[in-house]
Amino acid sequence: MSMKLKAGLAAGLIVAAASVPTQAQDWIITSKVTFVEATYVPATILFKLDTDAGTCPAGSLIFWNAGGASEAIRIANAQAVFSLLVTAKSTGQTVGVYGVNSGCVASVVTLR
Repeated sequence: MSMKLKAGLAAGLIVAAASVPTQAQDWIITSKVTFVEATYVPATILFKLDTDAGTCPAGSLIFWNAGGASEAIRIANAQAVFSLLVTAKSTGQTVGVYGVNSGCVASVVTLR
């Protein structure tokens, strides 16, 4: 992985963390990823978890909307989150997910 790509991914993660809304999260869970959808990347990543996430039942689509002040940062953010979700799915590792019930939208995703 080139230094430029690493720097871009790091910037995307920093912006993602900084762009988390100050509103309270409806749920914070630890779960396994059962599905990852790439069709709408880099704008949106859809994924499924094996645990209920608030009012979003296990197996329902969870939406991740890429954040960032520029298109380049949003793309880096989407690449980082997509990579994290695919890694978790392929290795069976759990993820920590923060989100809101309205629309089943995730705002923070971490690899555990």
